[in-house]
Amino acid sequence: MDLIRGQVHSGIFSHYTRIVLRGAGHDDPKLLMDNEATKDNFIKYSPLYSIIHVSAHSIINEKIPLSPGIVFSKGINNDAILNTFEIYNLDLNTDLITLSACETALGQGISNVEGEGVNGIARAFLYAGAHSLVVSLWQVSDESSSFFMKDFYSYLKNEDLGKAEALRQAKLNLMKMKRKIGSLTISYSHPFFWAPFIVIGRSQ
Repeated sequence: MDLIRGQVHSGIFSHYTRIVLRGAGHDDPKLLMDNEATKDNFIKYSPLYSIIHVSAHSIINEKIPLSPGIVFSKGINNDAILNTFEIYNLDLNTDLITLSACETALGQGISNVEGEGVNGIARAFLYAGAHSLVVSLWQVSDESSSFFMKDFYSYLKNEDLGKAEALRQAKLNLMKMKRKIGSLTISYSHPFFWAPFIVIGRSQ
């Protein structure tokens, strides 16, 4: 599909797009994966839950105002991109939204989601009623981020820590983590793996 002065190629519509929704009186989390993780379903279910985790691509087009967006799986109308303008129009009462953008879509006129791109999306969610967001400032390893997020949510739930402190503890864990694969030892101590995650909004 064309994005005005840029192309979004079909390859960015990830097979690993995922939405996890928890809380707000719901006993069990709701998991939407792949073909169910659509923009329409996000708009439908996001106002009903207090904690939302989104694993998807993110894009911005610097030539277009309000262009930063999240790329979900294609829905009925093949409309997959939830742009900033649409986020502003959501009616949320969400304690935490985590945007785990594993990759950034690139093309002519489209740049990495960092700086204003992340801030633009975050501001839109805060305006729409989200109390806080956890975002990554650059492309992160799927493997290391999965370890990180597991610890982060564990600290939030079991240790009753605030979001900023839970994030800090998860970073410390990842910095110390080493994995042995055959004769190879993998370390996540480099800031590339743990530094991109930040809290925007309420830190408690």
